[in-house]
Amino acid sequence: MKKMKVFLDLDGTLHDSHSFWFKASKTAVNAMLANGLDQYSDFNKAFGKLEEIYSREANSAEHYDLLVKALVPLAKRRGKSFDKIVSAGVNAFKEVKHDGESFKPNPHVVDFLTWAKANGVELFLVTSGIRRKQWDKLHRLGLSDFFDEEHVLTTGDVGFFKGISRYVRPLVRRPLIGLKNHLFYGYVLRKTKSKPEDVLMVGDNEKNDIIPANKRGISTIRFFAGKYGNHEVNTMGTYSATNFKEVKQIVKRHFEL
Repeated sequence: MKKMKVFLDLDGTLHDSHSFWFKASKTAVNAMLANGLDQYSDFNKAFGKLEEIYSREANSAEHYDLLVKALVPLAKRRGKSFDKIVSAGVNAFKEVKHDGESFKPNPHVVDFLTWAKANGVELFLVTSGIRRKQWDKLHRLGLSDFFDEEHVLTTGDVGFFKGISRYVRPLVRRPLIGLKNHLFYGYVLRKTKSKPEDVLMVGDNEKNDIIPANKRGISTIRFFAGKYGNHEVNTMGTYSATNFKEVKQIVKRHFEL
């Protein structure tokens, strides 16, 4: 029986994480300013600093603590609690996340996943991040039923950590997030017992989703949407698509369905 497997990225592919993050983070910064952060910063400075923090610490649970440390001088932080400011940001972000409108799948994603399951295509989530946080996103997006437990693979599951000694890793409390590189895709192929020729990878990030998968001999679909939606940019992907209607047609042609 012919094997057909689709590896799917989550953030930026199954949903527009970039637009959501901007909306939720702007709401969070405004809430923090309204609760006392305005003594130390204006909106533009605070939001710019938060973007910097997020680019370095995308999977940290301490973005707003780090923001306070970055904006409030050490002398003014000594002996003080900033819990009111931090919790205001956390709560405001969660309110946007749970509003039922801002955090949702990209158009035609549900139709594609439903069709794929009905036609014998195995679906795997192959993504950066902490496993439980990615499952949380799948539940909130209403997509969790499309994936089995063992079909969700994240960089947080494995130990490809650039520049960090394996002897040091057990001493680090916060989860370390590995790199979505060719080593990771090798791990995914072994874990899913897949041959590269049986797989299509769908992702929006050339560096993380396309190039390293190609190195493993996996055919790829570069998904041009959201943050990386400039279709004028050249891609090394086997195929390209701008929406999941096109992804569906590519999968049908590729696997001759």
